[in-house]
Amino acid sequence: MSSQDNIIKRITDEARKEADSVLAEANAKVKELLSASEAETNAEIERVEHDAETKAAELRRRRLAVAEMEARKDVLAQKQAILDEAFAGALSRLSELPDSEIEKLLTPLVVEEAEGSEALIVPGKNRALYEKSLLHSLNKALKKAGKQGKLTLSEQSGNFAGGLVLVSDVLEKNISFEALLRGVREESEKAIGELLFGEV
Repeated sequence: MSSQDNIIKRITDEARKEADSVLAEANAKVKELLSASEAETNAEIERVEHDAETKAAELRRRRLAVAEMEARKDVLAQKQAILDEAFAGALSRLSELPDSEIEKLLTPLVVEEAEGSEALIVPGKNRALYEKSLLHSLNKALKKAGKQGKLTLSEQSGNFAGGLVLVSDVLEKNISFEALLRGVREESEKAIGELLFGEV
């Protein structure tokens, strides 16, 4: 081989080695970039999955909280309906009391609440009872308690199931059965709920 061929061969060999080295370096760089890109992609996928799981858990928690609140509201509404029914039944029974029981129930209330000179507003269905005997009995009980016994019967009839309303020039005291039951309910609803539903 001629020296010129040797020089060409050496230059070609060196160029080939250098090209192989550059190519190897480029391949290594490509692999490195691909690896980094894959790692970034995997990290992004993990972050997105984690965010989705967190959001799903929060959504489940919120939906469960809403469902629990709705269930509590339904239970409360059912309990209120039962209490409403119980008090409506009590009002019905009170309005059907015989005359003697009405007198026994109302006399101590009137003695406690009346000054003694008020007008009584009573339901139309009980008007005859007051005219016949109850007005006289109430005045007698007031006098016995040291109060004026000058109750009168108002011309106006009350729009309530039973009991009465005491009316004076300055004051009106409602001791109708509805008002009495409302007072009992306000004062004892918790105790009644415990009795009916076993709540503390």
